[in-house]
Amino acid sequence: SGQMSVIQGLNYESAKQYKVRVDVTDDALDLRTGTTTVTINVVDVQDEIPVFVDIAVSVSVNENQGSNSFVVAVTAVDPDSTSNVQFVLLGTDAASFSISQALIQQGHIGVVGNIYTNINLDYETKSSYQFYVTTADAKNSGTSMVSATATVFVTVNDLNEFSPVLSVANQVLSFADITASGTVLTVVTANDNDDRIGLPNHGVTFSISNIFPSSGTGLFYVHHTDGRLFLVDSFTKDVSQPSQYT
Repeated sequence: SGQMSVIQGLNYESAKQYKVRVDVTDDALDLRTGTTTVTINVVDVQDEIPVFVDIAVSVSVNENQGSNSFVVAVTAVDPDSTSNVQFVLLGTDAASFSISQALIQQGHIGVVGNIYTNINLDYETKSSYQFYVTTADAKNSGTSMVSATATVFVTVNDLNEFSPVLSVANQVLSFADITASGTVLTVVTANDNDDRIGLPNHGVTFSISNIFPSSGTGLFYVHHTDGRLFLVDSFTKDVSQPSQYT
């Protein structure tokens, strides 16, 4: 019948074109032959799952980045000849971010997804985010390919936004002049809204910046972390014998 059919599947990514020579002969005693070439072009369809160049992406950004601030880029490679990649963000934290895309041609078609913030990032509200980037093709196919999804980790850097505030601005203390050295005179406390355990802005540091009169220099010491104010030496060692120190 001359009907031509394929005996195995055609794959555009393996071969884009086939040329088949067909010979036709008659059944006469003096055999005659005709020849033709059939060219078969394989049409590409969107049948390949895009894969990510990096399946785990970590980035640190400073807090107070406003919405629509750039965070990081991910790249997916599509083996299909024409790309129809549509990025999809998944996960609980995904709503805080959005993604755009741009084509790049490097052998296979690559698609860069630029990730932006949807919110103002604030360390004191949330210090880290984790979400997933996949493609509509991968999501719809239900593929279990590890490379079809990228995990994005975003760490928010704490900035020193707040000044320490002393719990008591001014104190008036009275002690006898025979108070022993080493006595804790008071404990100074302060609050800092940047305070986070284990991070650079954790805690405050106490120090004595000035003593009046200057003859009291060396009489007092404040512990730099817990704010305890000590009497280092006897009041009587100050020969000027002031009745008050500030």
